[in-house]
Amino acid sequence: MSQDVTADTFFKAFENIESFECNDTGSFSAWLYRIAYNTFIDHIKTKNVETLSEGSLANVVDLDVVDLFEKKEQTSQIIAYLDTLGSEKKDIFLLRIWDQMSYQEISDILGKTPESCRQEFSRTLKKVIEKFNDRY
Repeated sequence: MSQDVTADTFFKAFENIESFECNDTGSFSAWLYRIAYNTFIDHIKTKNVETLSEGSLANVVDLDVVDLFEKKEQTSQIIAYLDTLGSEKKDIFLLRIWDQMSYQEISDILGKTPESCRQEFSRTLKKVIEKFNDRY
């Protein structure tokens, strides 16, 4: 799947390169990441999210089977909880935690201010900690 998303991203970028405007508020990498992000979301909508999560986790985490199952279960529960908070909060959380993006990068992708992204992340993190602190 990652190869499909990558290929689609660069194809879309190539098709729309004339729409990129180099200015002080946006960079080429943020523009390209926005295309990749939207392409990834499109792929998720067409795939089973659980299958995607399991496959992604198995590729990233090198643990024994028991640990892998526990991590997958924890990840699934956290993602399900993030779904209840809304897509924007979930997107900010995942971009910050898993993609290790700065608030400026996230703001460029989502069209929000870096401060609002920081606040949303902070509030969402607090909710996740409150919800799962006693479980893990």
